[in-house]
Amino acid sequence: MPFIGDIFANARASRPVISFEFFPTKSAESERTLLDKTIPALGALSPDYCSVTYGAGGSTREKTLTIVDRIQREHGLPAMAHMTCVNATREDTAAVLAQAKSLGITNILALRGDPPAGSTAFQKTPGGFEFSYELVRFIKALGGFSIGVAGFPEGHIACVDGKFADWKHLKHKIDQGADFVVTQLFFDNKDYLEFRDYLTALGVRVPLIPGIMPILSAGQTKRMVALCSSVSIRASA
Repeated sequence: MPFIGDIFANARASRPVISFEFFPTKSAESERTLLDKTIPALGALSPDYCSVTYGAGGSTREKTLTIVDRIQREHGLPAMAHMTCVNATREDTAAVLAQAKSLGITNILALRGDPPAGSTAFQKTPGGFEFSYELVRFIKALGGFSIGVAGFPEGHIACVDGKFADWKHLKHKIDQGADFVVTQLFFDNKDYLEFRDYLTALGVRVPLIPGIMPILSAGQTKRMVALCSSVSIRASA
């Protein structure tokens, strides 16, 4: 399977790169629906790749790898596995990456991750990583992976110093070995354009992919912005 970084490099300036993101399924029936119906239907749109998220606290680690593996083997579609720092030591992370590589999974979205259910703040796992840039550096040192990271056009909710400080942290994270950035949702295109121009001025040359989330309900939107964005008040007005 190709590296996603190479997919962007080959398509740059000639056409858009399209991908879909899936949540890990919660039952055997929903997994069959995803693999036998949903992905073939979306395949008619000729996506370049897809990705599969991690559950809260890394709770779906095995399920994520299983689904990514099946998407690649059964549908021939490059797939990326999300990976977080939550509830994982360096040894745990190395074992998951070794398992991924054995399955032919070579594309990873490296994230710090949300706190487990019931927690209000991220807590570093003893022997693990505190920041996502450490995870990126760790994966890069192992070799054999194309690495994506997350970006926040409105600034990360946990960065009390503001969005410009957050974007400088993102530049540092990219410098550790990231091949591309996928943004969190945003509501105003000018936020993304300011984000893009600021990072470009810092010397960032990797693709900055706008993340788009279909709006299914007001409740879903409010939950998402409360988790990851500074626009929760605006969105609920």
